[in-house]
Amino acid sequence: YFILMKAVVLVGGAAQRLEMYIGSYNKHLIPMGSNLIIEKGIKDLLRVGVSEFFIITNHSWEEDFRFILQERCKLGGTRVTVHASKMMKMPLPDVLFEAKDFVNKDNFLFFLGDNVFLSPHPYNLLNTLITKNNPNTIVLAKSKEISEFGVPVFQKNSNVLKYIEEKPIKFIDTLKFDWVTTGLAYYTPEVFDLAHLLMLEAKPNRSLSDIHNLMIIKKSLKVIKWSGLWFDVGTYQRYKEALYFVLKNGDDFRFDIEICPRTEMIKATLFAEKLSNLLK
Repeated sequence: YFILMKAVVLVGGAAQRLEMYIGSYNKHLIPMGSNLIIEKGIKDLLRVGVSEFFIITNHSWEEDFRFILQERCKLGGTRVTVHASKMMKMPLPDVLFEAKDFVNKDNFLFFLGDNVFLSPHPYNLLNTLITKNNPNTIVLAKSKEISEFGVPVFQKNSNVLKYIEEKPIKFIDTLKFDWVTTGLAYYTPEVFDLAHLLMLEAKPNRSLSDIHNLMIIKKSLKVIKWSGLWFDVGTYQRYKEALYFVLKNGDDFRFDIEICPRTEMIKATLFAEKLSNLLK
């Protein structure tokens, strides 16, 4: 059976690592096989019974997302709210806080829209996340690029979290780290209290890892290790690796940049040129 649930989905940001390829285009609206990146994520969430979506994007992209969600994902009526974030380069805890009124007193799924869970299908993972009475729960996956993500540090010879190091420049100690935090989580409303606390403290460069570390102190954070194939497609190299997998292993091998909104805008970028060469 389905547990009806809310989801907060972030599809904004400055896309600095992809800017040389896509310019000012929104990275969540580029194709991943026959789906747009955000379309795949939304369809995965719909499959486990998410009933309401709060989509946070950059100003001027609201109508593009409304169209995609209504026409391609068949989300109509009051099921989806598209919200323009106040600033493009806000810290993630501040952006998340903008969903407070939508969430109200409910637990909810949180999803960074440039995350792609590929193999196996994340259906079982998502179902595990929304199990009734779960505490705040984050999903870990393996990556060789630990300097790009939050890195969990566990107590010696155990799965008990000590803290999460955000984008470490070097190895924290002599241990080998390969688990990182993904952009998928299950939160209780406590997350908004902690986000607000960080905002009041005005800590520079505050991140979701700061919220998670406060949860660790409060013993209110659980982790799930997912050993499947996962990509944060915020760089062209990771996007290309994910796309290769989808085109070689997916059920649908179609790929058409024409499905992108503002098609002429994306066609004029280096991204379109590189994709054309890659797909040949």
